Amino acid sequence: MRALPLICVAVSLTAAALAAPPVAPGAAPTPATTARPVTAPKPTPTAPLDVQADTVTLDQQTGQATFVGHVQATQGKITLRCDRLTARLSDAGGLTDVVAHQVTLTADGWTATAQTARYATADDRLTLEGAPTVTRPDTVLRGERIVVFPATGRVTIERARGRLPAPRLLDLERALAP
Repeated sequence: MRALPLICVAVSLTAAALAAPPVAPGAAPTPATTARPVTAPKPTPTAPLDVQADTVTLDQQTGQATFVGHVQATQGKITLRCDRLTARLSDAGGLTDVVAHQVTLTADGWTATAQTARYATADDRLTLEGAPTVTRPDTVLRGERIVVFPATGRVTIERARGRLPAPRLLDLERALAP
């Protein structure tokens, strides 16, 4: 096992598709009782994943890489920042599972935050837990858990609440005017 200071690694990974739906700053949450599907941006699985951290520990015996301190992983237009990121390496050298702590994801006008993000390559699923929130300029969505399927762009928010832009359904001033 060897610790390396500030490393930059390039690997291919669809986990950077860590996409999530829109959300609005300062909006009052609206409770919902069922999980709601929302569309997420499509991944760019062939783009390399560039990773930087204060310290990286690679364990050849367990096939685990641990990135600690000021971790930043970027793939295409998506950037993940976290305190700690752990990844399992397959025999072929690819990543099989990724777990990040104190996470902020940003891309194309949206931001997602959570205490923990887990990406499993086996079922191409990203799970955000621990007060997950997705924010866009006009939308804020929160839930107990946010699950993203990068390949299909599908997002499910369990126990969803938030604020979305909506069309004006009734102009009360005009309707009540004399």
